[in-house]
Amino acid sequence: MFATCPRPRHIVKPLLTPRGACAELREITARGLRCALLFGPERAGLDNEDIAHADTLIRYPVNPAFTSLNLAQAVMVMAYEWWQSADDTPPRQLMTNESQVSTKSELDNFLTHMVDQLDACGFLRNAPKRPGMVRNLRHLFQRGEVTEQELRTLHGVVTELAIGRRQRGRLEKDMIVE
Repeated sequence: MFATCPRPRHIVKPLLTPRGACAELREITARGLRCALLFGPERAGLDNEDIAHADTLIRYPVNPAFTSLNLAQAVMVMAYEWWQSADDTPPRQLMTNESQVSTKSELDNFLTHMVDQLDACGFLRNAPKRPGMVRNLRHLFQRGEVTEQELRTLHGVVTELAIGRRQRGRLEKDMIVE
């Protein structure tokens, strides 16, 4: 039996957090054994006689100035930790919907396309600064998880900018400054 105990007692028993208790409770139930959680009444909590029957105590890691939880809160925290102890949801994931994260090859292809067009329009005309500017652009796109759809959109943007530049008569050879 695991008993919740918000304040220190002069008792020698294992003391766990709700997370630690739920891990042990999962292990106990996996072996086919029965177990119980004992919560005290809201007004005064468990008395020493109740605590004496417990095998393990559970103490919630709360603000030391406010160590009391009401019964609903105490039960909710244990229920949440019980659920979490079996949850295998990854702590971080990227929602991409129908698209997939682009491969390094696809990203490199886009970056080559973009740098070619930036060279052609003269954006990268300052030769001493060019390597750093290209590196900054590379870092910008490689730091995130760019999806295939996002790359297709960016390819389209770069292509349309290049077409617009050509239609206005700004040819690549006019923009290169050495």
